[in-house]
Amino acid sequence: MTNLYIGTRANFNDINNALGRSVSRLNQSMSETLRTIAMKQGIKKTEQRARLEFYSVTKDEMDKLCDDKHQMLETLKGNQPLRPLIAVDADKMIKGINETNSRYNRRMDYATHRKYKVELEQAVEDAVVKIGEDLNTRKKAERHTHDYAVGDWISIYGDYGYFRGNARITRVTKSSYWYEMAGIYGDRFHNYENAVRMFNGVTGHSYGQEWDFTIPYAGNEEAFTFSEPQMARARKYNPSKVEPGYRSERIER
Repeated sequence: MTNLYIGTRANFNDINNALGRSVSRLNQSMSETLRTIAMKQGIKKTEQRARLEFYSVTKDEMDKLCDDKHQMLETLKGNQPLRPLIAVDADKMIKGINETNSRYNRRMDYATHRKYKVELEQAVEDAVVKIGEDLNTRKKAERHTHDYAVGDWISIYGDYGYFRGNARITRVTKSSYWYEMAGIYGDRFHNYENAVRMFNGVTGHSYGQEWDFTIPYAGNEEAFTFSEPQMARARKYNPSKVEPGYRSERIER
């Protein structure tokens, strides 16, 4: 490898300080593809709330960061060891990106984009090499509670702020709760204009390829369906309560 990216849980400032220069960070879209590949090699996308990030470095800089003596020195200084976990051959990665992009237009529907992402992952997989292990040093788990009651509605988000949808609470204990995801006629519903035409009291907006609207539960009960209940444990920050309704959101990031 000549042009390199390393995958580490270190933040932007820590790696800049360790190398004494401003380091380039890979964009989040491509980083997510690399995280998926790294996960197949035993490196989690997120470990103890620290996301795997990718930074452009030289071969000498990577060797320095991987050196045990350097890691020990950083620890003695009171700094967070950087621990490179993944090495990426940038030239191979860029070649794979270009070859995949050449087969697709920039504007893609959902199904085509999913196919593109799979092919992109396959095209750059050989560029990704595991070079380290997470320490997995875990603190004693804190016990948290919540203030939910059966019948409350909450908003559910996935990794990295991805909005999954609204859900209804079906069962509670002191430290756990069960929720069922709301759907419309057994599926997702993403067309704002059709929602306004078909349902009562729809609020929100739609601008081109972005939208954010809510179909209220009251007055539209016959259209609502719910998934099998899922259990979740209370956390320090629990999902926010919301008004009963199905919400659809798409924001370009």
